[in-house]
Amino acid sequence: MKVWYTASELEELALPTLKLKRRGISYQAQRDGWKSRTVKAKGAGRPKVEYHVDSLPAAAQSALTVAAANVTPTEIAVPDSDTRRLKKSQRDVLEARLVLLQYVNQQVLLARVTVNAAIDELVETVNAGVADAELLHFARVANARGEKLSRRSLFRWRKQAEAGQVALAPKPMPEADVPEWADALIQLWGTPSQPSLSQCVEALQAELPAGKAPSYDQARRFKARLDAISLNKGRMGPRELKSMKAYVKRSVDDLWPTAIYSSDGHTADFEVAHPKHGRPFRPEITSIIDIYTRRLVGWSAGLAEATWGTLDAMRHAFTTAGVCTIWYVDRGKGFNNDRFDNQVTGFLSRFGITKTNSLPYNSQARGVIERVHQSLWIREGRTLPTYVGRDMDREAAHRAHKLTRREVAEKGGSSILMTWSDFLAWAQAAVDSYNARPHSALGKIRDAITGRNRHMSPDEAWSKALQTGFEADVVDAGDHDLFRPYERRKVSRALISLFGHEYFAAELEPWHGEEVLVGYDIHDGATVYVRTLDHQFICTAERDAHARPYMPASMLERAADLRAKGRLNRLGRQIEEVQAERDGMLLDYQPATPVQIAMPAEQIEAARAKLAQLEQPRQPVAPANSNGVPNFQDGMAGNLEFITWLMANPHEVNEQRLQLVRSDLRRRTARMYMEAVRFDIEAVERFVAEHTNTLGKQEEVTRYAASVL
Repeated sequence: MKVWYTASELEELALPTLKLKRRGISYQAQRDGWKSRTVKAKGAGRPKVEYHVDSLPAAAQSALTVAAANVTPTEIAVPDSDTRRLKKSQRDVLEARLVLLQYVNQQVLLARVTVNAAIDELVETVNAGVADAELLHFARVANARGEKLSRRSLFRWRKQAEAGQVALAPKPMPEADVPEWADALIQLWGTPSQPSLSQCVEALQAELPAGKAPSYDQARRFKARLDAISLNKGRMGPRELKSMKAYVKRSVDDLWPTAIYSSDGHTADFEVAHPKHGRPFRPEITSIIDIYTRRLVGWSAGLAEATWGTLDAMRHAFTTAGVCTIWYVDRGKGFNNDRFDNQVTGFLSRFGITKTNSLPYNSQARGVIERVHQSLWIREGRTLPTYVGRDMDREAAHRAHKLTRREVAEKGGSSILMTWSDFLAWAQAAVDSYNARPHSALGKIRDAITGRNRHMSPDEAWSKALQTGFEADVVDAGDHDLFRPYERRKVSRALISLFGHEYFAAELEPWHGEEVLVGYDIHDGATVYVRTLDHQFICTAERDAHARPYMPASMLERAADLRAKGRLNRLGRQIEEVQAERDGMLLDYQPATPVQIAMPAEQIEAARAKLAQLEQPRQPVAPANSNGVPNFQDGMAGNLEFITWLMANPHEVNEQRLQLVRSDLRRRTARMYMEAVRFDIEAVERFVAEHTNTLGKQEEVTRYAASVL
């Protein structure tokens, strides 16, 4: 009978008028003369003093009785921290046993009976079936291994409860030992060909000695003990196996539009007409999506996955949505190459973009862009008659395949194939539809038409960001030079070699021997765009612009016409010879008569004088102003006129005019022109050197006079 309590137990109960510490309760008991007894402690511990419940103050006795009466079986709870590793069946048994023990304690407190009497009464009423229905239910659950409840079981449970509530739970069934053939079975089972269990058992029975191999049922029971990861390891690759493993959900709350773009290529699951020959083919579509708003900001379509398609998609994104901060892509060659990554000529360095690659076999990390293929291109592609996806009916796909090939062979085109221009328009409409459709990854708003809550569309998320003050760094659509690929080349005599061609510009002469950046258009190789290594524009260079024909085009055409007539004449003579030989005719040999071509001597001298006149620069025209400086014609001819006038008028020489002459002497194209017209370059160089010394001496005299004065 639980009628004796120690001071420590009364302190824990915190009864009314006894909310004291252990020492205070002992002092009050000695002062008021409570009934007490000394109990010998177990082992070498000090004896304990216990006080009878009848000696307690009346308020404390009433509170203790009420607390015991208010405890019902259904109020008993087991802390989850103690039972989190238990199975449900173990928890049910543990809670049922706690209910029975609590019922015994309740009887001891209320009925003032001994523990033995309370247990005997419980066992008798339960086994007779006259106890409360709820108590009978808990008794059946608690006595998991027997039909009758026994005193021995209740006393054993009371003893186990002293070690903690978890000790009342039945022990789990011991796990079966791992059989010797388990490793061999797992090795056969975990192969990419995914054999059946019966095949694996048959292979084991053929390899292992008799009696050592498992039966099919033994293998099936062992397989049922394996978890999903162990069961599919080897049968599935690392990438597919990740679909069963835990994953990390990435939050975009701290991002903003254009913070991260993700790109990926996708081979279309439908056929369109090839833009060149019209035969059916599957285009390669490159998509770029904004991670924060899920908006498809750029796309491009090409004949195959290549760097050019990615560049075009980036151009589309940067000129319509804005430049991104981070570019998140896989490790494919279309995204990882020198065109993008080079620190000087690379596309990303021009815009200050940071590129990030996903880990190998980790396509789930780029699930945002991977999902676009399903929700956009595959979904819209199913509406086309030339859809060839895996879920397409094979018979219908075969009919469409035969029809397109037959019509292309007969008519040069097919009625069910979209032309390239129609495909591009269709793709843009599909992108617009995707961006306007509600997306489950975006926040919810109230629809203005239906009045219901729904997710925002990517376009709405983008507009919301713009309304809250976001400004995108949009590139001018006319600035195509930023999107051209660049190569690093060295200038040699105003020439640049690129892809087997030579490009010339006179402005490149000062850059002889230095490296520059050469931008080119993948569709037009006639012109290149030259910049410094820090991307400052220098000039445009033309292919073979320094080449000149040996003869004028009209002369070449005349020579070709004469050559054609000569060949026809020779062929005619050969025909006559063959005909004469066939008819037996012989031609007499006639020696060739030389033709005398004579030109009068005076005509020859006149021609030479005319040529000499053409080689010399024309005389400057009359002065155009009061300074006496004449007007000169444009181009190199005008430069030579200026040099001739300056040499004839040395009193007009100054440092600025000498600098112009020096500039012409340094330019290769100017010197080539002087040599072509037989201009005396050495005389000009002597003139410049002589007057340079004269001007230098004059400046020294002037400086000396100024210092003296």
